[in-house]
Amino acid sequence: MSKRPGFFALAQSRIESYHCGMSLQKISITAPDNYISQVDEIAEQRKRSRSFIIAEAIEKYLENGHKPSTPAPKKKAGTR
Repeated sequence: MSKRPGFFALAQSRIESYHCGMSLQKISITAPDNYISQVDEIAEQRKRSRSFIIAEAIEKYLENGHKPSTPAPKKKAGTR
């Protein structure tokens, strides 16, 4: 089993990790039921966690050049 660099966990507070020397941050996401069902199927097939599969998808997305060129503007308090 190979270890891939870069791993993101899901929920909302910062945690420290020694995985490839990276600190991890938990986040919470909302996604359509069918996306989550598909992620769960992949996770079960690969014997990985849902979190690992989603983190891997984020990693691949960023590797394919989908990085912001400038930071997104900060939203004012109370706006969506």
